[in-house]
Parts: sequence; structure tokens; C-alpha cells
Amino acid sequence: MMHPMQPHTLHQDQPKRVSPRITVTLPPGDYEAVVRISKSKRVSASWVVRDAVAKYIAAEPAANQESPT
Repeated sequence: MMHPMQPHTLHQDQPKRVSPRITVTLPPGDYEAVVRISKSKRVSASWVVRDAVAKYIAAEPAANQESPT
């Protein structure tokens, strides 16, 4: 069963989506926890971080407000 956050395989006729990148430095204990979680879920460490960020944003009221222009 595919996890809801796992990317679907792109067909050759579909263009690749380009996402912005970010580099994050984690304390050793947090990094080790991310790696343990990724192994237990059989996903990449990047997937674990993306999932955590998505959950954080969903729970953060300020993230759901419009930016002042």
C-alpha cells in the first residue's frame, strides 16, 4: 500500500514538477531519529522531513493566514 505522501510514478509524457529546495542542519539526535523513522516506514529521510513540515504547517495558524501585501 502506498503511503498518501509518497510521490506517484511519473509517466514519460508528464512534465516533472520543480520544487524549491531547502537545506536544514539538524542536531545529531534529531537526524538519527529521522533516519530511524525513515527505515521503519521504508521511505527516505527527506520524505520524513517533508511529512513533518506538512503536519507542522497544517497545525500552525499563522501559516494559514494571508500575507500582507
